[in-house]
Amino acid sequence: MERKLTIRLGAGMDVESAEAVIRRLGEEPPGGTTSICFDSWPDLDPAVAWRLGNAIRPRSGHGRVEVDGPPLLEGGWCRTLDGSGLGYSLAVHADKITTGGVDVTAEVRRCFDSKERMAGPHAVIFTDLHRGVSVNPEREDRFREAFLKALARLGVPPGRFERGRLQEVIKLSFEAIQNVYDHAGRKPLPERTKISSYFLLANGQRFTVWPGLFGVTSGHETGGAELTSPGRESLRVCVSDDGVGIAARQSQDPLIYQKAKGNEELAVMEALSARSSVKFKTHDSPIRGTTGQGFGYIDSLLGALGAFAVLRTGRLLAVFDGTRQGGRFALAATDLGYMAGTTLDALIPIPK
Repeated sequence: MERKLTIRLGAGMDVESAEAVIRRLGEEPPGGTTSICFDSWPDLDPAVAWRLGNAIRPRSGHGRVEVDGPPLLEGGWCRTLDGSGLGYSLAVHADKITTGGVDVTAEVRRCFDSKERMAGPHAVIFTDLHRGVSVNPEREDRFREAFLKALARLGVPPGRFERGRLQEVIKLSFEAIQNVYDHAGRKPLPERTKISSYFLLANGQRFTVWPGLFGVTSGHETGGAELTSPGRESLRVCVSDDGVGIAARQSQDPLIYQKAKGNEELAVMEALSARSSVKFKTHDSPIRGTTGQGFGYIDSLLGALGAFAVLRTGRLLAVFDGTRQGGRFALAATDLGYMAGTTLDALIPIPK
């Protein structure tokens, strides 16, 4: 008899619940069918959505993934789940999708096929970063144009930012997107592994609940609480992929996530501080400019912007608090399950 694992997702899911799903999926043996059941279509915070989406990818590589939910809300699939990124991830990884008992798999795939950008009511999403589809990783000038259009969709005038500050936001986003293109689908990830990746830009007025916005332990909440306090407005910048993950990419060990967590911590901290690039060992991604400085640039830009960010990869969570001077990513003391890929999720204050 075929094994079947059923995960039920409700409308009120928070980060803690999403992490519990990640742990459960990681503890189940591969193979069989994973059934994702929605009791109602949730309006998810991106920090919940990318966790769920990334957790599903390993299941799709070793069995079937089926999605079942109630009838779609007005506007169809593209308007129901695309604003958080979860809809796109399910479209990539699900073998079958039904809503209200109707098979809509082909419709969902058409919804996301060849679409460079998907816009929900609160967010703009650029998909397939690892393939260079919606963002050309060699053309920051074109990305700047697309970014400014995205801001307009969100009702955030560029004039809200000083020119240099706006360029820092764009540069931060582009650096993170380049990292996805250069690493997410590369060695030692098995060839032909199907992955998803996206850049999400959202007006942070929607995300005002703290604690738990990112799933950070109490010792790191000060900066996040400050940026989500009443009257503060911010941009949400999220770059996510469900590919190889930082530790496996840096160590070139595909089994590192099954070993002692200390090995993973050393590999991630080396990647965050390295001044030399793994590209010279793998010869599988483009060499441009001064290599090995990607996370150094991201650190510096987050600090200049006074942003608060988390980096979730494998079994680890690193925190950056740009509300304090001299901030760098630091590993949080957590006991997390394995999540495929890497996600950078940041809140950037918008000047009044």
